[in-house]
Amino acid sequence: MTAADSPWIRAMPAVFVLIWSTGFIVARYGMPHAPPMTFLAWRHALSIACFGVWIALARVPWPRGAAASVSSLMYLVPPCTAALAWLLFGEPVTLTTLIGTALTAAGVALVVRASRGS
Repeated sequence: MTAADSPWIRAMPAVFVLIWSTGFIVARYGMPHAPPMTFLAWRHALSIACFGVWIALARVPWPRGAAASVSSLMYLVPPCTAALAWLLFGEPVTLTTLIGTALTAAGVALVVRASRGS
């Protein structure tokens, strides 16, 4: 049986839609009890933990090679958006933006370099 035949993998799209569609309901009832960033941090941490367990149960291999290299380029969207906002709309670029951009670019460079076998 391959990973694609696993019932865990076949159920994942339905579970993802269920979790995604209940986001507003959970936010509606959770927001009065916590500040927005605290609520989001806990929500994301719980999502990561749940999907980490799901990945372990499904025994899904991590992407390698060209697919990992290409998908890592999606992480460059926020820094490119910040640069375009600065160029087109005069949006201020803060130190936090610069640090985030540098860390993102470094991470993408490491992934691309590792996938090429350098």
